[in-house]
Amino acid sequence: MEVWRKVPGMRGVEASDHGRIRRNSRLANVSTIRGLKRHRIVARAWLGLQVKDKRYVKFRRGHSCRVSNLYLCSSAQSHKRNTARGENAGTAKLTEDDVRSILALRGVLIQREVAARYWISRQTVSDIWCRRSWRHSTH
Repeated sequence: MEVWRKVPGMRGVEASDHGRIRRNSRLANVSTIRGLKRHRIVARAWLGLQVKDKRYVKFRRGHSCRVSNLYLCSSAQSHKRNTARGENAGTAKLTEDDVRSILALRGVLIQREVAARYWISRQTVSDIWCRRSWRHSTH
């Protein structure tokens, strides 16, 4: 069963624990109300987010605005990288040594030849050379 709460500081606006918003008892199908995004409105009603609060509202999984999927955190916690990078990523085909070798081959071989040597796409070689991926790896 869906439970509704009034949103502090927003007259006539209510948020449900399912992440839905209604304004003046009518369901609102908008992503923002008065400049606030839906997840911040739900956080105000359910998580105690204040009007001038500088804390971040984050999603646990995907972009569902359900209360169970939202949490508040500080700036430092928000910017902390939780994803696995490089060799630690579960889908990584390359190792740090492979990436260093690929970087060293820039200007020696063309991208297609490097890609064939490491069984990766030419675009991946381009991304490594242009530092769009494996940015953390040193040359």
